Order: sequence, then structure tokens, then C-alpha cells
Amino acid sequence: MRLHMILSDKETELLKLLRNDSRKTVSALARDLGLSRPTVQSMLEKLDSVAIKRYTVEFKPEFNDRFIRAFVFMIRDPKHWQRVREAMLKIPEVRSIHTVTGQYDVIVELRVDSGNFSRMDQILNEIVMMEGVTRTHTTMVLTSLEM
Repeated sequence: MRLHMILSDKETELLKLLRNDSRKTVSALARDLGLSRPTVQSMLEKLDSVAIKRYTVEFKPEFNDRFIRAFVFMIRDPKHWQRVREAMLKIPEVRSIHTVTGQYDVIVELRVDSGNFSRMDQILNEIVMMEGVTRTHTTMVLTSLEM
């Protein structure tokens, strides 16, 4: 059963602040929202339980050079999708999984330590060998322009 929840204006504003900078302290968030620290802490606890899945780190563009990034475009057998998805979630280098429309059903983003092409090859082989993966096409990122 999925919990549907209506957020207050301040909760929506808090989520927007966290999207822009998830490392802000509760005190800084309280200042930005014009609320007390305990009120914001309580809002965060509520949002953590019903809305926020995880807090992440976004790398500066110059730090991204420390990684090899690749996108794996995949055609899958829907009957095996749950098993394939669960197996992919266990691969630490998987950064995101998107189901999409078009020629391919899924796009998987990988990030591997720079220069570790053998690990990238190993991951790609694991994906190709998964029961339910019909076809893949991998594209490696050369440069990125982050907005």
C-alpha cells in the first residue's frame, strides 16, 4: 500500500532547499525557512519517514574525472525485470536505473574508479549474463557539462 501525503508549503520549501544542498545544517535550514530548529528537525524526521529515500553527494565537475561513467541501454524481458533490477541494485557502481520509452527499455548509469576498465568490463559482463537481459548497448562518457 502506498502512502499518499500532502505536504505543507514549508515542507515543500524544505525539500527544495535539501535538493539544492542536502548538507545544510538543521540550523541553517531553520534560518532559511524562518522556523525554529526543533520545528525543522521534526519536519525532517517526518519527511525521512515518508518522503526522503536518501541523501546524496553531487561531485564537482573536476572530481568527476576520477571516474569512468557509462550508460548501459538495455532491452529486457518484463517477466524477469524484478530479478534483474534487484541484481543491479547490488552492484555498488550502479548510480541510477531508469525505465524509458523508445528502442531500449532501461538505462543504467555506472560509475567506476578512473582507469579501472577491468572492473567496468566485469560489470558489463555481469549485466549481459543476467537472465532477462535481452540486449545491451553501452556508451562511455568522454566529457560532461553539468548545470
